[in-house]
Amino acid sequence: MTLLTPYPADGPAAARRRTPAAMPAAPCVLPEPRQAPDAQDLLDPALHWMRQGDAERGMRAAIEGLATLRAGSGDAWPSVVANEVLTHPLRAVLHQCPFTRHSFERPRGYAGDAALIDYIYGTREEALPPLAPLAADIHRLALLAPAPRAVRHRRARLAEAVDATALRCPRGARVLALAAGHLREWALSEAAAGGALAEWVAFDQDPLSVALVERQYGGRGVTAIPGSVRELLTGRRRFEGYDLVYAAGLFDYLTEPVARRLIELMHAALAPGGRLLVANFLPGIADIGYMESMMHWHLIYRSHGQMQGLFDTVTEASRSTLALDTDPDFNVVYAELTRAG
Repeated sequence: MTLLTPYPADGPAAARRRTPAAMPAAPCVLPEPRQAPDAQDLLDPALHWMRQGDAERGMRAAIEGLATLRAGSGDAWPSVVANEVLTHPLRAVLHQCPFTRHSFERPRGYAGDAALIDYIYGTREEALPPLAPLAADIHRLALLAPAPRAVRHRRARLAEAVDATALRCPRGARVLALAAGHLREWALSEAAAGGALAEWVAFDQDPLSVALVERQYGGRGVTAIPGSVRELLTGRRRFEGYDLVYAAGLFDYLTEPVARRLIELMHAALAPGGRLLVANFLPGIADIGYMESMMHWHLIYRSHGQMQGLFDTVTEASRSTLALDTDPDFNVVYAELTRAG
């Protein structure tokens, strides 16, 4: 299986209307090890290749080794990470990568912040500091791993959903993004560029993200609103009458009860015929061990069945219809619900 896939020749922005360059035929499924693997045995080869200056072999060995180690560690995985992975000299090498280090250090105080996602999109406002050749190679290759590829595909998918909504609602569509981050899908939306939307609300708990959206898109039909999931759940903040309500990475961090309730509220925020779109990473992504150990980036993974189960209350109580599909790499499951008219 191809773990590290190059950008299209014309750069990451070309992902707007195309899928990733390499698509595994099936999700990564690791064999069950017969005994608990040894961290040093799995990480030493990666360190060897890094010291030889071969970042590609080193990253491949690191991603595969950490996935195998996670699969074989079971409930002991957090302890293995703390006592064996993060004490291995490979950590210092991999943390030369600004993307990996940013995730691990959590400068905004939480995982998966919008500044981290900007690394993946190539939309950072600040230029990277000068990097040594090995560090630059590690950084480039880390951004080509399956999870970042899936995040770039997700951005294009969101823009397409916005554009489809604008076509469906020619008199002016209303769009609501929950946990909007930096709203980078705006730049990929033809409807947004053409002023075809009546309203696009970006709702986010991070004041830095809200300020950036207001600064960059406030004069282009976007309203940035600060607020949290808790405010939605308690009824302190309500939305209604939207033609599209979506959440990109939010559900990767929500427990089942919270996710179920939020879907009910998102459904209630839809106009008749409106659509709800949420995404969630699937179990078994190839770089899960790398993310959880070297990046301190933990997600709540959901299968197709688990994602469908989050909508049971809504679909049983209404005539709304639900459709599920995945990205081409089988790393993310998408659920799109259409509210009955």
